[in-house]
Amino acid sequence: MEEKEIIERVILENKIEKLNPVQQGALKMGILKGESLVVSSPTSSGKTLLAELAGLNVTLNKRKKMVYLCPLVALAREKYEDFKRKYQKYGIKVALSVGNYDSSDPWLEKFDWIVASNEKFDSLIRHEAPWIGEIGLIVADEIHLLDDPSRGPTLEILLTILKEILPKAQILAFSATIKNADEIGEWLGAKVLKSNFRPVPLYKGILFGGKIKLFDFKEYKLSQELGLEESIVENTLLMKKQLIFFLSFKKECRGLSRKAFKIGFSLFGRKRN
Repeated sequence: MEEKEIIERVILENKIEKLNPVQQGALKMGILKGESLVVSSPTSSGKTLLAELAGLNVTLNKRKKMVYLCPLVALAREKYEDFKRKYQKYGIKVALSVGNYDSSDPWLEKFDWIVASNEKFDSLIRHEAPWIGEIGLIVADEIHLLDDPSRGPTLEILLTILKEILPKAQILAFSATIKNADEIGEWLGAKVLKSNFRPVPLYKGILFGGKIKLFDFKEYKLSQELGLEESIVENTLLMKKQLIFFLSFKKECRGLSRKAFKIGFSLFGRKRN
């Protein structure tokens, strides 16, 4: 398949009009020529689309497999569903491999794109899965987790082994927060693409005295009738924006999600019905 057709197909399935600066930069650096890349760019800057471009190229033109490595099972499931929805219609067979660390999963030999957790794929290598040699593209999502005390060692060993047994495979490594991209690029034998492109503006500020004060000097007064988190939710919804809370415990997450739903329903529920 020609490069132009691959690009057009990916643009169509992602419902966009054209590639953004990060994606255009990856093309210029040879992502469809088999070049390995470490990509450091903000969240939602289209890094997954790069895996789709390279994945179609390696599967349709080289008859090789893509393995997409994720640090979390939930993320792996999300990518699996997304890839399957977009590309199964084109004959791309997508599989998910998580859990059950005592199997080599021989059934994966029949699939083109394999989405797996880091731990599961480490297990597959140790069980000497016979189809490993058919891999032509390795994608490591959230590569900054190399620095994580609990997850980093597994990822580092996994990539080290893959480099050794698949020396000709293309490698793509993605992160939004990586600080040592050049060092990782040198280790992986990959070019480094750095970009600050962000499709959705990120506003920064502080919460003080019942007000949100943004660093661009805008100020928003919060409701005094609600708790702190609830008032932030209300303010954000009224501005028709999105937000994400990072809390320490699952119980807190569930509690705040219920409160947020009630606030959203009170503001918009009746109007939508």
